[in-house]
Amino acid sequence: MSSIDDLERVLDMAEAVMLKVASDDLAKPTPCSEWDVRALANHMIGVCLMFGRAAQGEAVEGRPTFTDLIGDDPGAAYIRAAEANREGWNSPGALERTLTVPAGQLPGNVAIAINTTDQLLHTCDLARALGHAVTLPEDLAETGMKYLQMLISPERRGPGKPFGDEIPVPDDTPIQQRLLAFSGRQP
Repeated sequence: MSSIDDLERVLDMAEAVMLKVASDDLAKPTPCSEWDVRALANHMIGVCLMFGRAAQGEAVEGRPTFTDLIGDDPGAAYIRAAEANREGWNSPGALERTLTVPAGQLPGNVAIAINTTDQLLHTCDLARALGHAVTLPEDLAETGMKYLQMLISPERRGPGKPFGDEIPVPDDTPIQQRLLAFSGRQP
């Protein structure tokens, strides 16, 4: 499972990409077909805030709506949200407690894996939407892949679901591309 150190590294990568978002990028399409850059940035910020609150022991129930959390400075908004996320996960007992999130009751070590993998994949999505390359550290891509292999069942794939259909790639494809393909993204 993911660790606080893994999450810290992913948040740092996400911050670096989010700081590149300019106002004229917000309407650009992303690999997440239902979201433009604004919606993707709002999702990433909202997920950071939600898991930060839940990690501190707050019950976060009901599907959150992330309308406009970015304001006029997506980078600054993400930095604030990432800091709240870090504070939550660094609170005493966060990994040992059961968190209440919209998906239900989750052990802290599972919730941090979801948080980390969500930010990892969406950092790749955001970079691609902006026309930038992002190279994931191999160990983070491996951890993300292991987690997704446990998480994604056939019922969670397809239109209107969290993940697209897996895109077949050769076994010797680098791990970052295999991770993206497994999650239903073009590698």
